[in-house]
Amino acid sequence: MIRPEILVCLGATTSKALLGPDFRLMKERGRILKTPWAPKLLATLHPSAVLRAEDRPGQERLYGFLLTDLKLVASELSHRADRIEPG
Repeated sequence: MIRPEILVCLGATTSKALLGPDFRLMKERGRILKTPWAPKLLATLHPSAVLRAEDRPGQERLYGFLLTDLKLVASELSHRADRIEPG
């Protein structure tokens, strides 16, 4: 009944639950994947991972990854909105 345009997995646990135990978040994050659950799926960091970074530079690096990934999702959705005809 629910057919999302894009599914965002926040964190390794969620990503592995949907994509399998061999999925590696830091290797595959930020890539749009085609899955049975949604035409597009993106795996990214869980926001709490940013807070758990060892130091400020680590937090900034991880936050940058998360922000980049979420901007990609927003871009994918805005491209879709551009193709929808009113009415």
